[in-house]
Order: sequence, then C-alpha cells, then structure tokens
Amino acid sequence: MAPLLVRHRRGRICSLLAAAALAASLAAIAAQSASAGGGTSCPSCPNRAPAPSGTPVNGSGSGTSGGSRQAGPGSAASPSAQAPQAMQPLVSLGAISVVNGVASLTGTVNATAGLDANAGASVNASASVDLTVNATPVSISAGGQFSASVDLNADAGIDVQASASTGVQYDLSIPTSAVVQAQASASASATAQLDSDAVTLLVPADGFTSVDGVGIEAQVQAQATAGISGLALNGTDLLAQLDAQGSASASAGASSSSGSSGSPAAAPAAPSDPAGAPATASAQVSGQAKQVALTVTGTNGVSETSTVPVTEVHTVIRVGKSTSVSAFGAQGLRIAGVKFDTSKLARTHHLGVTVSLRDRRNYLVRDAIVMVSPTPRRASIGGSWAATSDVVGQAKFSVPVSSRSGARIYLTVTAKTPRAKARITRSVGIAGRSR
Repeated sequence: MAPLLVRHRRGRICSLLAAAALAASLAAIAAQSASAGGGTSCPSCPNRAPAPSGTPVNGSGSGTSGGSRQAGPGSAASPSAQAPQAMQPLVSLGAISVVNGVASLTGTVNATAGLDANAGASVNASASVDLTVNATPVSISAGGQFSASVDLNADAGIDVQASASTGVQYDLSIPTSAVVQAQASASASATAQLDSDAVTLLVPADGFTSVDGVGIEAQVQAQATAGISGLALNGTDLLAQLDAQGSASASAGASSSSGSSGSPAAAPAAPSDPAGAPATASAQVSGQAKQVALTVTGTNGVSETSTVPVTEVHTVIRVGKSTSVSAFGAQGLRIAGVKFDTSKLARTHHLGVTVSLRDRRNYLVRDAIVMVSPTPRRASIGGSWAATSDVVGQAKFSVPVSSRSGARIYLTVTAKTPRAKARITRSVGIAGRSR
C-alpha cells in the first residue's frame, strides 16, 4: 500500500484520512486473500516491504512525487462498493408430490451461489456442485435442474445436501410431518414459510476472512420471523435479537405516527411483517472458526443450513530479530516511542518525527494510520499530518515549524488500527532536548 502523507487544515484531516487509508488497507487485505497461491499485493505480504513513509500523495490517493495536496472527500473509497451481499441458497426446492408414500421432488441448483461471480451463467452446475437426496447421489443437468424420489414409509423425511467446489455447503431437512402438512394445503409447500421469511446470510464481497486468528463479525438479514422457531449463526441464537429489533422499530413507529397525526396509526413493518425492510442481526465468529454456518428452523420443523468457508490470512512475519504484524491482525495498540530530529530545524524549519508502534504482544505494527496534529493551548505545529506505519512499525514525518514558535514545541500523536486506537502528547526543545 502506498504510504500516505497529507497536510490539511485542522478539524477535517482526521476523518478524511482515516476513511481513505482504512479503505485502502481493506482492499489490500482482500486482494491478498483473493490471490492465494499467486503473487502478493500488499505490504502485509512477507516478501514485500512498503516504501518509506512520508511520500506525499495527491487528492485522489495515488502516490506522486509532487508537493502535498489537500485530501478531498473523493479520496475515500465508496463504502457501497464493498457492501456485503445476501447469499443466494445453493438449492431451491420446487413442489413435492406424494403418491402411495413416495415423495417426488424437483429443484434447481444455483451454481453461482458462493462461487466466482465473474463466471456468471457460464458455470456448469453439474460440474461444480455435488448433490445428494437422503444420501443418494442425484444427477444435475447442465442448467441446474434435478429430480428425485423418497420413500417416506422407509425414511423419516427428506434430506437434501449440496456442496460446491469452493466449499459452500447447503443442507435442507424436511420431516415427513411437514410434507404431509403441505399436502393438506394445496397452495403451500413444505418450505413456503422459510421462503417467505427470507432469512439469509450476508457475505462480504471477498468472502469471510480471518486475519491472524482475529475474530470476525457475521450478519444475517430477515424479511420476517413469523414462521421461524430457531435461528443460529455458528451456534449463537439470533432470533431474539431480530425480534427485539422488530419490537423496538414497531414501538418507535407507532409513537411517531401517533404524535404527528394525533390518532393511532399503523406502525412500520417489523421483521415479522413481510412488507417491511429486512431486519439485521450479527454475531462474532471466532478467529479459529473454519466456516460460518447459518441454521434456520421453521415452526413446521423444516431446517435449512447454509455454510460458507472462512479464508485464513496470516500476516505475522520476521523482521530481523523482531516480529511484524499487519494492523488488521494486531492485538491492541500502543505507541512505543516518539523520537525527534532537530538537526535540520534551524536550516529548513522542519522537525523530524519518528513514531514506533507495537501491539500488546510487543509485535511491530505495520499498515496502521499514524497522525501528528497540533496540541491545543500549547506552542505547536501549524497543521496535521498522517502516514502509514512501515514494515518495522514506524511512521516518519518531516513537519514544518514556524520560526515564531517558542523554545518548546508540543504535538499530539494518534495511531489507529481497525480495532484499536492510541494517543499520546510529546514535546521537544528547540535545542534538541525532548521529553
């Protein structure tokens, strides 16, 4: 990742630079995980060290050799470009008919669910997905269609299992009672309620990635919960969280409507109302987890489990006798040292500042955002500067100092990773004595 050094007016620099640099770091880590087995594409990779910190960049975020430029709002990447997407089910089951205790079912395999999005419709379902019904392999047409029969007199229900070549798995379990219930209602299917509630896993654009064993957050969304009796994400129950969110939204909507019109009005749709916007819930997934699994159980006993693998990225490397870790894998953050260089201050009116970062394991922290800013109510520097720490956990600055500054100059150093933040104030005497 190209180093970043930007001068800007007080007040706006922190938020703009933090958004831009963190977005760039996210893109670098995503590129590394996506190119497993290929070349490295980020400073976190063991065989590539970043260029020295302090190189000016232009407003668009690309490195240049020219002077410093102000960072504009457009320098941050668009958050929507990396927004997680609702995962499509690997298998969509069609109608189930029962004659003399034998259930005949049809369905379609969505070959692109969890696979290479660039492949699109060209993906051959029969080649990329394995399918079984009650442990019996089922053939899939090139277009993704399949059919099977199950003797309900011999089996307790229907179990459809599918696994994609990328590790995405799907399991649909339908008890005989749900099949019989669906047959009693000609307009309903055994999976009708699950389909209506539309509970799905939200998958990041580059999949789930765990960096250096640090836990990740996974989200689900639900259009409704009326027909759901259980909802678990890697064993964590999320049904109560969705119901609580829906109740709070309904109460707030009812109060707002009553206050504005003077009479009771219909509340906005809660998660149990299919007409409303989807509700979301989240849970932490252990950094040691190999997969993210969402299990939804309907009130009729139908159970659906979608499983997505977690990609592991390791950024811990050896740097001489020390150990360096990416900001994404750092455990905590501390500013280990701030060193000043006043040797060129009298001639160039620039103060050299070197900031060293470590985590609580004493690992050097690279790719972190480091900011040097004025200290309020003190003789200080005239602007704010930012850089990313290099492979040895250091960020270096050359900060202009006014000739009218006092005998001692104060500045505030702030360091950030995606999960931690540290701040410290230091000062230096013009004669080079620091404390």
